[in-house]
Amino acid sequence: MYRGRVRAERSLGRFALFVTYFPQLVAGPIERAGRLMPELRKEVRFDPAAVADGLRTMAWGLFKKVVVADRLARAVDAVYAAPAGHDGPTLVLATVFFALQIYGDFSGYSDMALGAARVLGVDLMQNFRTPYRARSVQDFWHRWHISLSTWFRDYVYLTLGGNRVSPPRWCFNVLVVFLLSGLWHGASWTFVLWGAFHGVWMVASRLSAGGRARLARACGLDRVPRLHGALQVALTFALVCAGWVLFRARTIADAAAVARGATAGWPVLARGGVAALSAGLGLTPAGLFITVALALLLLLVEARAGDAPPMQLVAQAPPFLRWPAYYVLVSLILVFGVFENAPFIYFQF
Repeated sequence: MYRGRVRAERSLGRFALFVTYFPQLVAGPIERAGRLMPELRKEVRFDPAAVADGLRTMAWGLFKKVVVADRLARAVDAVYAAPAGHDGPTLVLATVFFALQIYGDFSGYSDMALGAARVLGVDLMQNFRTPYRARSVQDFWHRWHISLSTWFRDYVYLTLGGNRVSPPRWCFNVLVVFLLSGLWHGASWTFVLWGAFHGVWMVASRLSAGGRARLARACGLDRVPRLHGALQVALTFALVCAGWVLFRARTIADAAAVARGATAGWPVLARGGVAALSAGLGLTPAGLFITVALALLLLLVEARAGDAPPMQLVAQAPPFLRWPAYYVLVSLILVFGVFENAPFIYFQF
């Protein structure tokens, strides 16, 4: 209102609805008045297509949460409860599992929130856009928790001057934004360091852009764009996973134990194979196979959909493909879902 972008809401009831709108109240997406108020003012009529679309989106979010995230959580919790007692392969795989767990958990909640609102005739903003396809840390933050990233951009980054400042001041602005983002998640040094980690990489990414481009040309990667893109995605995912260690570890000491242990004990994998790896994760070999297969299914479906909602592809398929897809999705939820009342990770923030 101060900036003149939205007008004052004179209806106390509609304002109260905006503040307490239940689908996204607990964990987002973080809707602002300029976007959500018009949705709450518009006339809503029962729309069977919107209800079907909302239910499809909710089902996909439920799959992400109870089938993928909560199954991965069993292994992650077993390892991060005492990281000093595990070898490198177990620590690395548990960290990758956490990257997939937090994505399935948080984006699953967002999908269910979007779906519930869609059933009620309200369109919420997209909060995730296949973040693990990002080719840089900056690209990752354009795809992860978009509503929070844009909030910090508009109310902190741009207020500090954005990128219309000198290079040293720009570095300062970026670091402030990410340090505050870490504190937003919790008053813990692990979160502060996690924010600082991403801020430093954001600054380093911009400062090294010219050098990386010259290196890509020297190596001939600019002539093989698919390979170049795949390497960028792999490196970005590795950096994000390194940051997730700080996010998931209970203390800095635990995070340091993961960092130290990640390079040790790899001969154990050669000697013990899958049995040793699954035992370290607290799973059976069959349980490890199922967990990995379901996580890969999530990634493959979303990669096929690109930036579009996966269920949109299903909705556009002919009936002889669409209805079997529905049955498969529901069956996967019922057979492989973990129904142990596991809270959403972002409920604590």
